Amino acid sequence: MNQRQYSWHQTAWQQIHSMLNNQRMPHALIITGITGLAKADFAQQLASNMLCLQPNNHQACGQCHSCQLMKAASHPDHLYIGLEESSKVIKVDQIRQLKDKQSLTPNIGQWKTVIIHPAEAMNINASNSLLKLLEEPPANTLIILVSDSASLLPITIRSRCQTLQMTVADIEQTRQWLLAQDISIHDDDLARLHALTGGAPLQIKRMFEQGSLDSLSQAERDFEQLLKGQGNVIQLAQDWQNLDLSLLFQQLQLWVGEQIKSTMLGKQSHSSSLPEQQLWRVLDCINATIKLISSQNNFNKILLIEDFMVSIVQSTSSHKMPSQRAVR
Repeated sequence: MNQRQYSWHQTAWQQIHSMLNNQRMPHALIITGITGLAKADFAQQLASNMLCLQPNNHQACGQCHSCQLMKAASHPDHLYIGLEESSKVIKVDQIRQLKDKQSLTPNIGQWKTVIIHPAEAMNINASNSLLKLLEEPPANTLIILVSDSASLLPITIRSRCQTLQMTVADIEQTRQWLLAQDISIHDDDLARLHALTGGAPLQIKRMFEQGSLDSLSQAERDFEQLLKGQGNVIQLAQDWQNLDLSLLFQQLQLWVGEQIKSTMLGKQSHSSSLPEQQLWRVLDCINATIKLISSQNNFNKILLIEDFMVSIVQSTSSHKMPSQRAVR
């Protein structure tokens, strides 16, 4: 991967180069940002740069023995720790493997590198084991933690790492990157996907390829019918359960926000005839459901969707939040 492949990484690379030029590279780095920014690719390229035997301006040459080993995923001085098959957590034994490896000196160059991804998936024992290593970091070792949600990492770990916040892509950066992938999206659809994902090009690419925009548009039409007191709640819940609920409710949040804005400006909305006060109640229901989805609780998708839809029907006459019935 070339450092210029992702234009929105430019600021992060500038920060890395500044650290290296000033010999202030930390022993542990947290790379964080929303899903869809290619953070794992950034981490892999950073590890390659650190291990390269003939770097040019801190960038891997791609030709030396070290770079060839990295391409073959067989570099003895690099370790990747991720989710094992069928596991949802990174286990303590995986971190112990890291600790054993870090006690050794580099085999090829001057550095050793480690990538832990997704770092927030470490269970308590794994986090505690990593903490002991961070408290007495080995020399010439860079531990890279990649996380969509750095706030989920224990504060004891965060305090011992330097955080690199990955910036989001603007619409033009997103457009140019998608065109390089032979993907052309209509301006209106691109603007909608960009707002929905918060500026995450890889997420936009995935949604486009999966036809998610069509599914979300249908769900939006279903929602409009629900606001009019139409639609079968049970059937709609069945239809919605196959959608990405986080994206779905972000879409509904954006849609209702636009309806409220139009109402406040005195414009007649063709999509919703609800008065402003009721639209605010609907938005409260959406926000409460988003909070449930983003919590660490397990939830039953069908029950959560049904509870949400019932709360929407009730919100047209009373201010009622989604229940906790769907949380297990």
